[in-house]
Amino acid sequence: MTRSRTLALLVAGLLLALVAPASAAADWPFGPSEPDNGSDPDRPATWGRTASADHQLRKGCQRYQYRYRVTAPSEDWMAEVFLVDPRGRGVGSRSFHTPEDAARGTRTWKLCRASVVPGRYTIRMKITWADSYEQHRGWARPTHFRMTRG
Repeated sequence: MTRSRTLALLVAGLLLALVAPASAAADWPFGPSEPDNGSDPDRPATWGRTASADHQLRKGCQRYQYRYRVTAPSEDWMAEVFLVDPRGRGVGSRSFHTPEDAARGTRTWKLCRASVVPGRYTIRMKITWADSYEQHRGWARPTHFRMTRG
């Protein structure tokens, strides 16, 4: 192997080592497939949950109910809820935070039959909470429901 090729492979390996952890930990809306528990002993999967019954897609644009509950270890929290369709596309989002929003409640997604597909939908919830000056972030376990054509 030539010296320049060895150097190129070394640089590529270093770049990969620097970029891979950053991309794996990225907090994009549909997050990692499993909550990132990291070294936090509080287990983010227990910081909240979502739920929805199965729904039948009705004509036009209609509202479909879901429930949320935040059980973060602090009174200072924020939750971001994302609805993902069967194709993996985000079709709705909402945020809740103290003190304006209750830690549990029922809300709705407004979905139009012409722009969504039937199938298995996923609700993801990212929770951020603070204790003193430190912020903690994590994903609750995703929940699922079915949308069928009416």
